Amino acid sequence: MKKYVFLLSALFGLWAQALWAQMQAPEVYWADQVLEYSSYYTRLDDPKQYAPEQVLGPPNGFLSNGSGESPVMWAPSTPNANEEFIKVGFSKPVKGVRQVVVAECSRPGAIREIYFYDTDDNPYLVYRNTNLGPLREKSRLFSVSVSPTSYAVKSVKVILSPVKVPGYNCIDAIGISTDTAPVKPHIPVADDVFEWKATAEKLSETINSPYIEIAPNISPDGTILYFTRENHPQNIPLVNERGEKEYRQDVWYSKINPDLSFSEPVNLGPPINNPSHNSSFSISADGTTMLINNVYLPDGSMKKGVSIAKKIDGKWTQPEELIIEGFENSSQFSEYCLSADGQVLLMAIKMADTHGGKDLYVSFKKGEKRFSKPRNLGPVINTAANEMSPFLAADGKTLYFASTGHPGYGSSDIFMSRRLDDSWTNWTPPKNLGPAVNTKGWEAYFSISASGEYAYFVSNEDIYRIQVSIKSRPKVVIMLTGQVRNERTKAPIAAEVKISSDDTTFTIESDAQGMYQASLEPQKKYVVHASAKGFFPAEVTIDLSDKKEYTEVVKDIELTPLEKGNKIRLENIYFARGRADLLPESYPTLDALAETLKENPNTVILLEGHTEPYGNKKSLIKLSEDRVKAVGSYLIRKGIDPKRIKYKAYGGTRPLTMKDDEASRALNRRVEVKVLK
Repeated sequence: MKKYVFLLSALFGLWAQALWAQMQAPEVYWADQVLEYSSYYTRLDDPKQYAPEQVLGPPNGFLSNGSGESPVMWAPSTPNANEEFIKVGFSKPVKGVRQVVVAECSRPGAIREIYFYDTDDNPYLVYRNTNLGPLREKSRLFSVSVSPTSYAVKSVKVILSPVKVPGYNCIDAIGISTDTAPVKPHIPVADDVFEWKATAEKLSETINSPYIEIAPNISPDGTILYFTRENHPQNIPLVNERGEKEYRQDVWYSKINPDLSFSEPVNLGPPINNPSHNSSFSISADGTTMLINNVYLPDGSMKKGVSIAKKIDGKWTQPEELIIEGFENSSQFSEYCLSADGQVLLMAIKMADTHGGKDLYVSFKKGEKRFSKPRNLGPVINTAANEMSPFLAADGKTLYFASTGHPGYGSSDIFMSRRLDDSWTNWTPPKNLGPAVNTKGWEAYFSISASGEYAYFVSNEDIYRIQVSIKSRPKVVIMLTGQVRNERTKAPIAAEVKISSDDTTFTIESDAQGMYQASLEPQKKYVVHASAKGFFPAEVTIDLSDKKEYTEVVKDIELTPLEKGNKIRLENIYFARGRADLLPESYPTLDALAETLKENPNTVILLEGHTEPYGNKKSLIKLSEDRVKAVGSYLIRKGIDPKRIKYKAYGGTRPLTMKDDEASRALNRRVEVKVLK
């Protein structure tokens, strides 16, 4: 049994054209239970591959392969047995069946008998062939018409004589239908693939050299294309034992001009490139963080895993290992993707709970360069074959990936699915991106800019670009980036950044350089709150209410050190008009201040209250006093010692402006915090 999936035959290329027509097909009930089987081809390293359960559901490997064996099919344990069989069931018995369909994926012609069974398990012979032997087709959808059954078909048994057709006789699916119309193979494609206005464009020789180009990775702003070149003479060479130079894989990049042409590619050089295999997978929105394949060891060698490199003052740092708890990968290969906000890591690896070959997994950031134990994305995404090259779009929900196990046109196709909830195991059924992207060959490594307009992918070792139609794009996002800095020294700060809107709140972390990034939904207003030990928290408001299209927003945040004499204004503190009653909109800001005081237990603060300068002076003093005491009472209820809070009411005696408009009045109505100790 060969361990790989064969490429499509020329015959299947004609099939693909017929499939593209999307002809109306009869309703088919595909088996959803395995009841009995004679044997199956067991791989010790992949026990789920070729297992009887692979026969359930509609054809998948049959469509993605068209010729030869595939791990997503059932295969008997020996290639030349006298008899093998499999019996499958249907959770809902079907009466009036007029057709049975068997997807024979490898060496068809060995089906000797087919039996129907009613709800009492009584057998009915519906097909027998005494003239068995090899067929010209390499695979087929074998259909048998029968008289309408007066009984409800509960199960079907297919008996093979493999000795008559030497080699492994693989079956991908078994179905029944109450219709006699021919059952056509069907590839579930993305909703709007027929609306794609452009075919894929093979990039010029500037990018596609005579050597191998793979793993294109477009920067979120769509201005730089990173990719991997293999065997190129300008790669960093490895001198083998015979003194010969071997040119493995190096990371290159090219700038994209306004007319969408490419600048001359440049080898990224050390320390990212070395004599080993080097490949990049993700680049952050600000262009300063890159995800790199493998772990760089001190002696110059590599091990399985993934690393991250930073761009500081125009130079890339030595890649450092990302620690993934419980990480393992028994596959020779792996691919990774870091989400736009840097909080989620997707990977194509092989762990103990794999569904067969490489599966897609997810890990979540737990600290600087540390991620949680990988979680399998589940059976909707993963098959018994290989899932590869995941790419999570900037919206955090749209997933593009390559697979040899889902229905497709070639040996590996590119698919799209959308995440339905935060479990990361609930996904829409993957849709094939159609023949504008996928051919009868090998496609993978789909990468799309944050705007969603242009995507890049690999087809048969060359890089292509395509303009993506609206429905197949990710959801529109606003890309937010910024740096958290010390307000006094301007030095970067590693901080916790909390982003809130009316209906969502999430927390991310800035890196050691203070950089943070997040993708936000448009037409909303957000509050971005940053905090770090030893500093006052700070927050800024970002109003995206009028934003409908992709755009990039830069918002730096400066934190004031908790040092004697330093003062900040509390943003987003609201009171009932003319009174000292705190409004609920104030609570997040005060909660953050309370947490800061808890983290710095020796700090003593002065709460200063100010009002607008218009009105009775004594009344304004009293109002400002009541308001700062309301703030203090809230902090005390949150566990802050009353002895650590002092008060001062200034009323309207210290206005920031004397303008008499609403914005100026609001500016003067404020609560400030000063460090006394």
